[in-house]
Amino acid sequence: MSKGCGFFEYIASESADLACLGLQNHPAGGGKFFAIRADYLLTAPPPTSLSSLLSNQASNSSSLIPNSQINTPSKILCLANMVSPKDIDTPEDYAEVLEDVRTECRRHGAVVSIHLPQPKSGVYPLTNSCKIFVEFANVQQAQAAGLALGGRKYNGRIVSTSFCDPAKYAAGEFG
Repeated sequence: MSKGCGFFEYIASESADLACLGLQNHPAGGGKFFAIRADYLLTAPPPTSLSSLLSNQASNSSSLIPNSQINTPSKILCLANMVSPKDIDTPEDYAEVLEDVRTECRRHGAVVSIHLPQPKSGVYPLTNSCKIFVEFANVQQAQAAGLALGGRKYNGRIVSTSFCDPAKYAAGEFG
């Protein structure tokens, strides 16, 4: 099996981010794509302290998330690229994903609520990835969970984390 690599150049940074999400784990030639931005390491300098590591985690992973969410840490953690719409087709699969998320997130703090918007039947998001929103009791717990879960693999996918505006979360705006 080839372990070659390829590069794509995009005019808009957001297009590159969407392409990475869309290509991540896409089957090809008996294997799966691993897609990241070529400048990933350049945009993530080594942290000088735990607090800078937490803030870098939030700002670096947020480039994969639409502008409807904020880079500033909040008590609402967004997990992206964790599951595809097909992974939550059945009520059993949906419940299993929610329980997995709840179990992992409780290791880092008190989980107040979890929301996993279900795609409409037959209508899949452009990125082929569903976002999971987890509300923690406070910002520090959400940051700890974001740091622990960002970059981990779940269901063959690399999870990215960001923070969501609490007002938008409360209003049900999960864009």
